[in-house]
Amino acid sequence: VLIAVGCQHRTFDQLSKELEASPTQLLALFNKAMHKFANHFRTLLEKQEEAEEDEEAAKDGHDVARRPLQSGEMMPGGSFVKDSLKTEQQASGQKVNKKLAIARNQLLDSLGNEFAVAPDEQELKKALRGQTPGSGGTVAVARKRSEQEGGGGGGGGGGGKKRRM
Repeated sequence: VLIAVGCQHRTFDQLSKELEASPTQLLALFNKAMHKFANHFRTLLEKQEEAEEDEEAAKDGHDVARRPLQSGEMMPGGSFVKDSLKTEQQASGQKVNKKLAIARNQLLDSLGNEFAVAPDEQELKKALRGQTPGSGGTVAVARKRSEQEGGGGGGGGGGGKKRRM
């Protein structure tokens, strides 16, 4: 397949007729062979680079050790990594979540009581004035302010929490 395609400039359709195999099967074989060649040439280049590094180190009088690092071992000139990437991401995520929570609370506070719904059913009925809302309709009910908020009017204020319907 390699010689027919590369040297003889035949197409896969021509080869499929000659070899009595489907063109897709021949393409798969060709692709597999090309990957094997690429991997082999890559390892040859890596070995050549290692040999050149060893020669340069020998000229400079340094000893180059080629062995895999064990778990927890450091490379020469390296620094120890205290936390894993996962723990760093979790810590950063917690910081971002705190900032988002603060921003959400500020947004809810800026909306004020205009769109807040009291958990009291009587207030809802009063706002509807005996009508039933249509599908997807929205209803705005004025919330009674609690004594802490300075509105004076008794419970049922929800303690400053806003609820959506």
